[in-house]
This record gives sequence, structure tokens and C-alpha cells, in this order.
Amino acid sequence: MEQEMIYQTRALIDFLSTILGDQYEIVFHVITEEEVYIDSIINGNISGRNKDSPLTKFALDLIDSKAYLDKDYVVNYKTITQRNKQLQGSTFFIKNQDSELLGMICFNLDLNDF
Repeated sequence: MEQEMIYQTRALIDFLSTILGDQYEIVFHVITEEEVYIDSIINGNISGRNKDSPLTKFALDLIDSKAYLDKDYVVNYKTITQRNKQLQGSTFFIKNQDSELLGMICFNLDLNDF
């Protein structure tokens, strides 16, 4: 993923976090041929993750299954954190014009206060 796109995506997730509030964790994953990593994470306290954390099994399964070839996003799935918190997740796939996966933005809503 080009640095310009990474910069713009960071600004986008910062904007979205302001709108959505503290009950949403937003994770920006960058995917290259060499590595897959968390570039940015907002409200990581919800899941206990940070930029150095590995991808979740669900995120890795999305990549391995190539779900991004059939759809642009996956919404409203349930997940449990290592701290036993229930979250409702949604993932948006960032792709190039050839449908190659460049990154993902994951939104995790903390359902524990509802």
C-alpha cells in the first residue's frame, strides 16, 4: 500500500472515531507481500490490543479465505476478546483495481454496556 493511501486511511479512521465514539475500536490493517500488520488502532483498550498485536484469527481467516474477492465488506459478526468481552464487528476491505487486498479497516463495537 502506498504511503499516501496509508496517510489518508489514518486520517479517515481518526475522523470516524470522532463520529462513532469511545465504544468503537477501529483497527487499520496494512497488507503487503512481505507482511500483514496493524498500522493504527483507536480505542485498543476495548480488546486489549495495540499496534504490536498479531492479527486476530478471524482477520487471518478473512485473508486466507479470500472473502474480499466476493464482497467489499463483512458486517455484524460477533466476536469475543481474550478478556471475554463480546464485540460486534464489521470489516471493510481496501482493494486495488485488480481486487488485490491492500488492507482492512475493522470496526468493533463493545456490546457490554448495552
